[in-house]
Amino acid sequence: MGMGIVNTAMADEVTKKLEACAQIENDERRLFCLDKLIASLASDERKASLSAAKNSAESEKSLKVSPNNTMPQIASTGRDGSHTESSNHSETSFGIESREKETIVQKIYATIVKINKSRFRDTTYELGNGQIWAKKDSSRLKIMKGDEIYIERGALSSFYLGKDSQNTRTKVNRIK
Repeated sequence: MGMGIVNTAMADEVTKKLEACAQIENDERRLFCLDKLIASLASDERKASLSAAKNSAESEKSLKVSPNNTMPQIASTGRDGSHTESSNHSETSFGIESREKETIVQKIYATIVKINKSRFRDTTYELGNGQIWAKKDSSRLKIMKGDEIYIERGALSSFYLGKDSQNTRTKVNRIK
């Protein structure tokens, strides 16, 4: 209730200052008056938000270090005022999940079962493992049915098809 009175009083004061600025006939002076009023409002709002953030941070969250000092446990205050400690994996790995390494296959070897070339020079390669890959660039690569090839992961989610016996590779996308 106290905040409502303060906000109402502040709104009345701002309204009076706006009306005073509007009464000024000189354009430059009126603009200067309005700029000064806005700057004072921004300063007051910044001070209020900083003090509110400081108060909420102190009262709602506290950091507790676990006995083995490996990972801090977050203790937070619930809406009902009770303290709860999180042991949830998603909260304990917050901020470091991108550092955890997943095992991603970088290169596979397969045998070419079928090569399809369309009349528009589109080439698709069917592999022995059932995958189908489409050629996406114009590089020349001598591959025939029955050849042992590899597909390796490139930068930015790209894939390349090549042969160990050749020093060339071609960009491909997986269709199936």
